[in-house]
Amino acid sequence: MPGIRTFSRLPYITEAGDEKIGLAILGIPFDSLVTFRPGARLGPNAIRQASGLCRNYSQQMEVGVFERLRAVDAGDVNVNPFNYEETFRRIEHRVSELQSQGAAVVSLGGDHSILLPILRAISRKFSQLTLIQFDAHTDTTDTGVSGQKFHHGTCIRRAIEEGLVPGNRVFQIGIRGFLESASYNDYARQAGIHILDMEGVHNSNQRGAFLETLRATAGSGPWRTYQL
Repeated sequence: MPGIRTFSRLPYITEAGDEKIGLAILGIPFDSLVTFRPGARLGPNAIRQASGLCRNYSQQMEVGVFERLRAVDAGDVNVNPFNYEETFRRIEHRVSELQSQGAAVVSLGGDHSILLPILRAISRKFSQLTLIQFDAHTDTTDTGVSGQKFHHGTCIRRAIEEGLVPGNRVFQIGIRGFLESASYNDYARQAGIHILDMEGVHNSNQRGAFLETLRATAGSGPWRTYQL
């Protein structure tokens, strides 16, 4: 559509329809639940702008990426920056809507908290998920100094508590950095979360064992990758 920048110049849709979709790009410009620095809300537009330079043929795989599946840009979720509960409902509804058309949904932008409504939608379609998360932190805080149960650092804990994904089917890669105390990681251990920290990423034995466990756990079931 003239005047609208889409991801990699894909066709733009905003309404649900009867046509089947293979892949849907969905912007979620929401960062009201950060406890430090906002800015993730600007992600969808920035990624779309950069994607204009993408070339959609893979030399290594000899595949024209968008020749093999019907891909669209589904626009942005109409978020409410002052009401996270309403925003979560809108995210969950839109993801479910796109999935009903057969789409694999790739979300752009948003602070870490948006993972929760995304998983709420996906878990209704797939009964047994495997979650792969690339992150510096485990996001298993309970409330923290803010006293807020829903923010960017609680999404994994809330997802496990809600039964969206079992702790032993969560695989986290790249965990690193400093914390307020050693107790931060207690819940992750108790829940059985699999963690490959940055030291492990560079250790071939640790990395190999982690990936073997991941393959054995996920099997041929659905995978959900959340990369920030």
